[in-house]
Amino acid sequence: MSVPSPSLPDLGSAVRPVFESVPESERPILVALLERSAARRYRIWAGRHDLTAHAAELRRCADREEEIAARVEGLYPEAKRIQAQLLATLPDLDALARDIFAPLALLDQLRVQAVMRSRSPRARCRLARIASAVSRAAA
Repeated sequence: MSVPSPSLPDLGSAVRPVFESVPESERPILVALLERSAARRYRIWAGRHDLTAHAAELRRCADREEEIAARVEGLYPEAKRIQAQLLATLPDLDALARDIFAPLALLDQLRVQAVMRSRSPRARCRLARIASAVSRAAA
């Protein structure tokens, strides 16, 4: 595992232009798409052999992201139609995330996601604790 970077990308800043390009009334639907993208990231991390000790917790994080997305989508009868339109017109959200995360060491990936999750008062995932454990294991 490589040494953590001194300056990490801000995921919020990276997606802000995409977020601001969407009409305000459709932004909750975009948030649901972003939650599902995060869930996919958690599942990828859960499948890593070097995170086996944290796989169950990472899968719970993914489940929580999916739950949040489903709740948001449930508030909007036209959610699926709007999502289809957004996916057709916006940049690939998973590719955007890959561009942000791919060059980072695993520990930095976890840290970037933890910072983003810490902005949510309802975040129940213990990603910061996992990042701390991975950091200790790498030392």
